[in-house]
Amino acid sequence: MKKKLITLLLACSCITLNAENIDSLYQIVKTTENDSLKAYKFRDLALTIIENDIDRIDEVLSDFETFTKKSSDKTSAFACYYEAKGEWERRKGNGKMAVELFKKALPLYIENGDLRSETELNGNLGFTYHQAGDIQAGLKYVEKAVQQSKKLGDPRVEARAIDDLGSLHRSLGNTNKSIEYTNQALAIYREHNCCLREQVITTYNLVTVIADKNPKAAIDSLIKLDKIAQENDFFYVGNFILNQLAASLIENGDMKEGLKYSYKAAEAAKKQNNLQQLAIAYRSLGNCFSIIQDDGKADQYFSQAVTIVDTAGLNDIRTFVVSDVSTFYTQKGDYDKARAITEKSLAIATEQDMKMDMSILQINLGDIYMKTNAPNKAKELYNKTVKMDVIDTDVKYAKTGLADLALKNKDYSKAIDYAKETLTYGQETGANDMVDLSSYTLYEAYKNTGRSDLALKFYEMNTAIKQKMLNEKNIREATAKELSYQFEEEKKQIEFEQAKQEAIYATDLKRQKTQRNAFIGAFAGVALLAFLLYRSYRIKQKSNQALEEKNALITTQKEELENLNYTKDRIFAIIGHDLRKPAIAFRGITKKINYLIKKERFDDLAALGESLEEDAFALNSLTDNLLNWALSQKDMVSYNPEKVYLKDVAEELAPLFKRLARDKQINFKTDIPEDMSVLADKNALLTIMRNLIDNAVKFTAEGGDITVSAEQKDGDVITKISDTGVGMPKEKLKDLFVMKKGKTERGTAGEKGTGLGLSLVNELVKINKGIIEVSSQLGKGTTFNIQLPKVAA
Repeated sequence: MKKKLITLLLACSCITLNAENIDSLYQIVKTTENDSLKAYKFRDLALTIIENDIDRIDEVLSDFETFTKKSSDKTSAFACYYEAKGEWERRKGNGKMAVELFKKALPLYIENGDLRSETELNGNLGFTYHQAGDIQAGLKYVEKAVQQSKKLGDPRVEARAIDDLGSLHRSLGNTNKSIEYTNQALAIYREHNCCLREQVITTYNLVTVIADKNPKAAIDSLIKLDKIAQENDFFYVGNFILNQLAASLIENGDMKEGLKYSYKAAEAAKKQNNLQQLAIAYRSLGNCFSIIQDDGKADQYFSQAVTIVDTAGLNDIRTFVVSDVSTFYTQKGDYDKARAITEKSLAIATEQDMKMDMSILQINLGDIYMKTNAPNKAKELYNKTVKMDVIDTDVKYAKTGLADLALKNKDYSKAIDYAKETLTYGQETGANDMVDLSSYTLYEAYKNTGRSDLALKFYEMNTAIKQKMLNEKNIREATAKELSYQFEEEKKQIEFEQAKQEAIYATDLKRQKTQRNAFIGAFAGVALLAFLLYRSYRIKQKSNQALEEKNALITTQKEELENLNYTKDRIFAIIGHDLRKPAIAFRGITKKINYLIKKERFDDLAALGESLEEDAFALNSLTDNLLNWALSQKDMVSYNPEKVYLKDVAEELAPLFKRLARDKQINFKTDIPEDMSVLADKNALLTIMRNLIDNAVKFTAEGGDITVSAEQKDGDVITKISDTGVGMPKEKLKDLFVMKKGKTERGTAGEKGTGLGLSLVNELVKINKGIIEVSSQLGKGTTFNIQLPKVAA
């Protein structure tokens, strides 16, 4: 029998973590002093790890529990801990425990007046009930989340809740309502031009509804979604898309592409250490090889999928995987293996009260008992599903089994009643296997009751549907065998070429490793930034919400919110575009170098070296600015004041700008006394000076001058960075240190700015107990004065 695909929600994380990222984020959580803030950070870290690196979750939850018991804010701590622990139990398939923990967290969020967390938790509760098979209870919580999200005024939360509502209606068989709600969610995201990742998730959910009925229609949309996911590094979401694309292609009979995307999904899941998606990819490969009658490979991949589910405790996808594996073994006549794997999974689902899973597994086990001449056991299992409050599809498949039983027991009247009902449903939903079984039951029942006219009608119907299914199967198998062989040959050729390339560039592995480590370090920093930005954004939103409730300073709040949204968008634009540009320069660099050496084009090699030096400097500067800016927004910038000689700082920075100044024929000089010192954090001071000098070089035309000087004034030291560049009008100076729309300009040689540097400089000067001032005239140049305390005598 055809089994229903269980709905898999995409509770995706914004960050793809590795061990270094986790250690960094973990350290930030541990060093947070405010207990209330620490509780929320612990929760978000745990939820992120659950989606990215489950090997660490037990460690994090153990530390979280210890902190919770000692916390000065037990309401926040226990609320956050119960939610994180509940999500882990849900992920393991322990729906009953997850519901219990979520229900403990909910009143605590209400007590705290935390409407956002309350709303999101209602949505999680609804999905957990849904996953456990209690869809009506799930609807109650998700509908409440939708109502609350409208009051909250956050389009992302509202759209997510409405999308969840669409998923529940899909499981209820309400396809039109499901599509309606999912389109509503998409419209909200697009109206507010927010959350591209969430838009991809919601579009994916919409496409899976289409795929249920028409896999061919879903394929083009899934290919487009896969492209968007790759372009934006949506790794976790991308794994779901690849697996659904593989399943749709296999269902549509395109085995070559189905195999291709199944392998691709498996490789992507391995890279991300995503065991859930790896098991699903192996399931797809098992199905594919089963269709082309390569039972050895089918058995291999099905076994690997089940092993992953067992060892990782992935009970939330157990039935999704096991139902297909069980069907495969049943069709091959290995009933003992099919029964053992199904009984084990049914016991787990029953223990966890996962009704949707129980209904599917009961039907599977009933089918096996029918094949092994145990009709009473089969009847008991089919009746259990019919009596359960589960989706209509499962009930109809159970009744198909009961119709077959009634036919075998010569209870023709009952067989006809069941078969009529299931035939109508099968025709309406396009379930050809149900139509096949039901029409055959009706043919046999009417034949044995002397209704030859009706028997002939259903015999012809059954013959037609069998022929249709056989034709489809023959076409799939004939095409698939040839294409599968071709694909295997292509795969071997690709692997051979890869091995050949690795051998050619073996001598350059050390250099590649150094570059790769630099790359990884940069992007680890970006991952950390993304996490900090997300927390910063949430905290600032809560602050804005509180101000709105007091109905004060409405105009000012609106402007602040617009700036915040622009800042957020700008930062992610920097990450997505400006950071990529210098990073891309490193791709394939060893090949370029080897090629130029081989061709003895040493002038080009020298030019490449200078270009790389410039790109490396740009990458390092931008990454450093991003991390420092994010830390400053969270009040996490270290401040370790010491005696710093300004001349040493200037001389340390000078080589970085030597080539840039030379290329624009700029006269760069310093005029700082040897003994001139300030009390400041040296790293912060280096960042301040680097950004200001870089700015001066950028906006000074060829042949201009840049001077770095210092003087004492009233117990402080004033450092000046002066240039003879393009200058600025007075109206621009008032917002110079604020990241604001329309501020970024190109330098005199077309250099692109990010709008981040001066904002960061202002923050760091304040942290170092200093003052920054600027004077400028159009066409005459700009001078920045940084006043910092000198070292006490």
